[in-house]
Amino acid sequence: MRSFLCLLLLLGVLPAEAKPKARAPASFHIIILGGGQTPAEAQAALEKYTRGAHPGVTPAEGYPRLLKSDEMAGLKPGFHIAVLGICPEVERARSLRDLASLAMPGVYLREVRASVPDACPKLVLSKPKALKGHVHQGSYPVRAGVKGLSYEVHSRALDTGKTPCVESRLVVRLELGGRAVDEESWSGDCNPPVGEGDLGSSSEWSLEEALSFGDRSFLLVKESASIADNTTHTWRLVGEACGDVDELFTVGSRLEFGPPGDVSVKAEGEGPEAWRKLVVRTTEGTCDENGEGEGCESSSRTFTWDDAACAYR
Repeated sequence: MRSFLCLLLLLGVLPAEAKPKARAPASFHIIILGGGQTPAEAQAALEKYTRGAHPGVTPAEGYPRLLKSDEMAGLKPGFHIAVLGICPEVERARSLRDLASLAMPGVYLREVRASVPDACPKLVLSKPKALKGHVHQGSYPVRAGVKGLSYEVHSRALDTGKTPCVESRLVVRLELGGRAVDEESWSGDCNPPVGEGDLGSSSEWSLEEALSFGDRSFLLVKESASIADNTTHTWRLVGEACGDVDELFTVGSRLEFGPPGDVSVKAEGEGPEAWRKLVVRTTEGTCDENGEGEGCESSSRTFTWDDAACAYR
């Protein structure tokens, strides 16, 4: 019998003992803020991120830090980089990358298959609270390249039947992967007539449209205010400013029953950075592109983005 088994082994009929498979190294995702071929470039990226870092991100101890790419297996050698953290879970790394991109564009991920310490930042963003009585108007992108970030717009029009006008509310949320980054709301009012000859007053807020300039998107909202028998419409530009929802500036206003005209906002330049300089124009009467026409009155103003103030000036 023993000789028969030996013969089978020689012929290769019986399987040999299986050898254990080599385990692939763990996969980690490095969140890189920026850098270059010199330490100064990495330091500049680190400082820029630190100035605008979102409070919802808490880095691990010792991070963010500067690193030579030669020091970590899987990275292209010869570079100096600023690293926010190192995460084992790709979805978490992506959310952190997107939130870091609010402080500075160009944050990116690199996957390495090596045993490295887990240094993933904590991400503390609350779930959005339910908005009773509101209607979800739509979702709009915020920045090109930041896939998980969106404006979520909700509105409410409340007619109590006890007042002659509608009480309105417009809510704009900045959300990242189903988590709330920031929220702003604008509420209208309703003041019924008081006494003889008083026609009362009211105001309502509504979303007009989403606008894009370069790689940034904004929301154009309108406030309609009525006093007695006059109604004035005022347009404002709302958008993300360094991680917050902000009412950026007033585009212009017009009387509802006034002469024909237009209110517009355009980028002065082209390309991804076009949003840095925006021109608003208000016209009354019939105005052509040259600002001429019957009864034409035209005014314009340029708003320039200020990095230090996170605002338009």
